[in-house]
Amino acid sequence: MLRPPDLPDAVRFALPERKEGFWRISFESPTPEGVTYLGRNHPFVAGLARFLLEEALRIGAGEGGMANREGRRIVSRCGVIATRAVNRSTWVLLLRVRYLIEQPERPPLLAEEVLAAAFEAQDGRLTPLPDDAALRLLHEAQPDANISLPEKRALAAAALDRWPEMEAALESHMQGRAGALTESYKRVRRAAKMSARQVKMNVQLPADLLGLLVLHPVVTA
Repeated sequence: MLRPPDLPDAVRFALPERKEGFWRISFESPTPEGVTYLGRNHPFVAGLARFLLEEALRIGAGEGGMANREGRRIVSRCGVIATRAVNRSTWVLLLRVRYLIEQPERPPLLAEEVLAAAFEAQDGRLTPLPDDAALRLLHEAQPDANISLPEKRALAAAALDRWPEMEAALESHMQGRAGALTESYKRVRRAAKMSARQVKMNVQLPADLLGLLVLHPVVTA
């Protein structure tokens, strides 16, 4: 059961009016009488997801980000876990990339997408990983050991300090991505009997760093 007073205002507005002060919910269907099924399309779920995303994208706690009673941020764009999914320190990035679509006889269009990228760090060198490996790690990597808070902060800071280096290494990759998207867009236009000449997607750099996940290998004796 959820207690409305425990929720932020932005989320509480998605709750129904209940005289008894409780909202009985279930994540399984069918539900008993008097219980609401919460699926991914329910307004409360959508509102909560939107609220958490907006909180995570706030730059600093001084801007009103969601925090607990100790003043620590509850929602974060940066995480550190110790996992057996990697053999060496690996940094997974969540990027927002924008493209300017130039097309004949029409004004340019702005498009964007979210990409996952990953780097392995070893002996001071960064090695980019394939896109499918970045997505796999983002989806499958799980915490397998504890890391102290000071160590988490140190590992996250070390990764963020090298963001300019990673950003430079990603430029050629995103240029290639723009070329591949151009060809895909041309095929769609041809299928719709539209002109595909002079169509081009130009990547707009720099990309936005939306999130960072530091994967620290588990050290076994």
